[in-house]
Amino acid sequence: MIIGITGGIGSGKSTVSRILRNKGFYFVDLDSISHDVIQNPKIKKQLLENFGNEIFDKEEVLRKKLGEIVFKNKKN
Repeated sequence: MIIGITGGIGSGKSTVSRILRNKGFYFVDLDSISHDVIQNPKIKKQLLENFGNEIFDKEEVLRKKLGEIVFKNKKN
């Protein structure tokens, strides 16, 4: 069985995830994986090409700014 946990900020996703992990469920944290992925220079280059330099502070991706851009436009 595969269970996906979704929801807005403060909806309890982390709490439910922690409970399931404590009960021995295998857990894949895509948010954690995405933090690692956007550190890849090739990914940063693609992000820059697609969303511009406004999502960067020096070489750090501003995840909140990227999220605002992506989720305001269904095409993104």
